[in-house]
Amino acid sequence: MEYLYLDNKDFSAFNTEHKIWLTYAILSTLFWVWAGRKAPTIHQKRRVALIMGMIGVVVWVYANIVMLVTDQVKAQSVIPLHLCYFLNLLLPYMFWKNRMDWLDWAYPIIIAGCLQALITPDLSQRFPHFYNVRYWFVHVALVQHVFYAIFVYRFRPTFKGIFKCMLALNVYAICLVPVNWLLNTNFLYLREPAAGSLMTVLGPWPWYLVAIEGLMLVLFTVVYLPFLRIKDAPTTA
Repeated sequence: MEYLYLDNKDFSAFNTEHKIWLTYAILSTLFWVWAGRKAPTIHQKRRVALIMGMIGVVVWVYANIVMLVTDQVKAQSVIPLHLCYFLNLLLPYMFWKNRMDWLDWAYPIIIAGCLQALITPDLSQRFPHFYNVRYWFVHVALVQHVFYAIFVYRFRPTFKGIFKCMLALNVYAICLVPVNWLLNTNFLYLREPAAGSLMTVLGPWPWYLVAIEGLMLVLFTVVYLPFLRIKDAPTTA
């Protein structure tokens, strides 16, 4: 069972395993959207969403148990303050309560950030290492939630959501500064960029953080554009 937790450092982007995970992301998202649309009542749609969302939560708990049993517990890994892990725990509750207004605050970062995380993963461990399993199931789950909201709940992000998301991220970052300092962590990648990500080409600290602010505005606007066109469609027909 050591292969579940011993470092293997053998993952690389766009290898066969990466392509398999991306295929899983596409097929599983299509499945959950299909299941949600087939559910005849809103209660059953919420139940499907809850089952979908709990997969990421269960995998996150599994990874923490492995770290505890194998004496690999680190604050950076077990405290769910990385944005993706925080949202992974929040979204099932949000969907069960049907709080799509909350999703407007998170839609831009999930689509712009998590899609980038799937394409250029910040990951070194190959399957079946628990880091690998947690990374993929959690990030895929976040994307699944957004597409489920769009095609099952008819969620539509707003233009204001771009600025709400940027505001929320900056407030979240400010709150994490003392946490990172006290625990020697790197939540939200405030102390150094994620290895292998787009952040690494944006300059040294703290300039890459400044560049990310401008990049967020651009990317968040881009992922909103398809909905701008949808709204414009009836008036141009």
